[in-house]
Amino acid sequence: MDVKIDLDHKMETATTFIDRVGDAAVRDRLNSAAAMKALDMQSTPEVMVDRLLPESDTRPPGEIEPGGPAR
Repeated sequence: MDVKIDLDHKMETATTFIDRVGDAAVRDRLNSAAAMKALDMQSTPEVMVDRLLPESDTRPPGEIEPGGPAR
């Protein structure tokens, strides 16, 4: 039962952060990823990056590229 409570808390925390995202399309992709995780649907990191991050030509200038260095 403690595991279920912990998972519920993590999901609630994640959705709280997701709700703060201003871009509706990004928010939808993040909610989809969170739902997949909650339903125990696993995917490779490469597939998740392809699904969650928009194409590089639609990203704002200066945004970190997938796999790029963080500042």
